[in-house]
Amino acid sequence: MGGAAALAFVALPGGNDVQAQDRQTAGLSAGERGLNAVQGRRDMRLFSEDVEKQGIGVFINLQADAPADGGDTLGEWVQRQFSGVQPPIPVEYRVNRSRGTATDLTFYVRGVGTPLNMAELRARLPEIYNDYKGAWLPETTALAPEVSRQ
Repeated sequence: MGGAAALAFVALPGGNDVQAQDRQTAGLSAGERGLNAVQGRRDMRLFSEDVEKQGIGVFINLQADAPADGGDTLGEWVQRQFSGVQPPIPVEYRVNRSRGTATDLTFYVRGVGTPLNMAELRARLPEIYNDYKGAWLPETTALAPEVSRQ
């Protein structure tokens, strides 16, 4: 089974303990809360440009009051969506806990980032899949310059 229809959508993980999370993150600086956002975005962009991996990089900017394991739960859910297509698509993700009140994800396909908020994730995931298919067509790959690893 191929195409966007092959993406098996399941219910997103839900629920969060706002009070417990507030206690855990109170007084922490950005670096102590999690991965440096600039480095995480860069890592995911570079992952998505790797010709040998041909994967999708996902940067998850997790809202401040999300459960401690919310980013990993969401990242693993995204990985499962793309592992269910043929051939399976490698997905790598990084999580940053923000001070904000919303969770958003940036999907990197061949170095190009597409930001999505949680409300549009399910509806636009097939769009990310189609972008991926177009970005890694043999004729597209042959025309693109080799990505340098610095």
